[in-house]
Amino acid sequence: MTPAKTTAKTPLLDELASLDERMAAARQRARSLSQASAEHADAIGRLKEERVAAYAKDDERKANALKKKTAEAADKAVELEERREGADIAARSAQADRDKYVAQNHGALVDERSPIARAAVQSIEDAIAALAEGVRRWTAEQQIQINLLRPVPGRDGREVPELQCRELARDLRRATSDGVPLPVPSPAPVARVAPEHDPDPGESDVMMEVFGG
Repeated sequence: MTPAKTTAKTPLLDELASLDERMAAARQRARSLSQASAEHADAIGRLKEERVAAYAKDDERKANALKKKTAEAADKAVELEERREGADIAARSAQADRDKYVAQNHGALVDERSPIARAAVQSIEDAIAALAEGVRRWTAEQQIQINLLRPVPGRDGREVPELQCRELARDLRRATSDGVPLPVPSPAPVARVAPEHDPDPGESDVMMEVFGG
């Protein structure tokens, strides 16, 4: 008999991961094009410097050749800038799609991540329990060592060090006495709208008496 799979399905988180990948790819493309555009602008600047140097030497042939290269580079710069702008738009669109998806599915996404949140809590509780057990065992051994020193001439228990993290273990137990909280947001507050109703006839009389009406 084939054992049943225990891995929980997370369709919403899987979709979110897909949106994250799309957003990351769009941002990376935008960064790459921005860098390419900047590097191309630097290259155009160097061509200009070379052309000016050629004019300074009355080297018209080299200057004209550099002028042609500069014109071609300028056309390429326009294309790179347009591609960069398009990549920026795509990156913003990917971010907007991700944000919209999270806003529409936030509660369900939190639910799908609940096993991860509970595992994080359990790891902290296990660590605190392990520290407490370690302190208990260390303290027990400390007392044994102190007792072993008592009959030794010129020696005493002060030679056995104190455990500096003992208070830390105590503080951790105190701080988590009510349990380690899940790393999830509190439920959103529900807005309460006062029901509309016609005032009781008696209320009008009371209001008139209070305000001198």
